[in-house]
Amino acid sequence: MNIDACSTNKTSFLTLVILKGRKDANGLLWRILFLIYRFFPNNSSTEISNALAIATIS
Repeated sequence: MNIDACSTNKTSFLTLVILKGRKDANGLLWRILFLIYRFFPNNSSTEISNALAIATIS
């Protein structure tokens, strides 16, 4: 397991959530997605990508 890559990925995701939350009315949804991502780190990147795609569309 590459811990550095994992933490970098989480940091990037958190930054994305914060930026998205500031300019979108769907900020709460993005924060919930981040919490899911944070507390269930074993989710595959495909699941995360799908969730983000849904959040972006809605």
